[in-house]
Amino acid sequence: MGSLLQYVTSKLMEQSLDCFEKLSSTNQTNDLLYSIEEIFDEAIMKTVPNEKGVAFMVQDKFSVFSIDPTKSNVRGMKFFTKGGNNKLQEGNIYYDYITSNETVESFQANIDIDLDIATYFPDDLLYYTNPNNDPSFRIVFKIYNNDILFQPASITNPNQNVEDKVISISIPGFDSNFQEKYLPILFKVRGNHPGCYYWNYNSWVNAGIESSTNVSSFMFCKVNHLTPFTRITDVTKDVDK
Repeated sequence: MGSLLQYVTSKLMEQSLDCFEKLSSTNQTNDLLYSIEEIFDEAIMKTVPNEKGVAFMVQDKFSVFSIDPTKSNVRGMKFFTKGGNNKLQEGNIYYDYITSNETVESFQANIDIDLDIATYFPDDLLYYTNPNNDPSFRIVFKIYNNDILFQPASITNPNQNVEDKVISISIPGFDSNFQEKYLPILFKVRGNHPGCYYWNYNSWVNAGIESSTNVSSFMFCKVNHLTPFTRITDVTKDVDK
């Protein structure tokens, strides 16, 4: 059932923008997105993980990964634009694990040139979200290969462009903010004036996100909640020069 739903979702993401822009005016795209998020949180929980505690469901346009940090030292995922250099591959997705010995400093210092998106749960955040070491605990990563399902009800800035993929991060059963803790996300930067944004099921916003581009060609973001995230460039700033 999960594979069929994933296939349908992947096909939805191949549809024209006009179709989803019409639906967004009545919030139907957000209703659809809510359903997709909930369905695949549940589906991936039923998928048997590998020896690393990682389960995956991969399609061309939409892929889902989950990690079980109670069974191994895997704390996050790296996604790449190309294979090689011992990267793992499922379908057209190139990836690798981030393990518990990673720190924010090492995370930024050892960046593969083909890295596209990476995120991981530091130990303090992992303990905060799973203080009792619940064996059913899972961290779920959904990779949307485009933003077709993320259509705002109204366009506030037509010069803002979503750059390629959207990564949604969730923990089934956990829906709180992290308070003083944060989740690090690294994005490859392709355009000018990039920013980290999250989807609030109405539009892309960046309130509460800290971001910097002090790492060459990469943007480092700190977020304090779980939701879909992406990188957005603003061509307005080029026009204003």
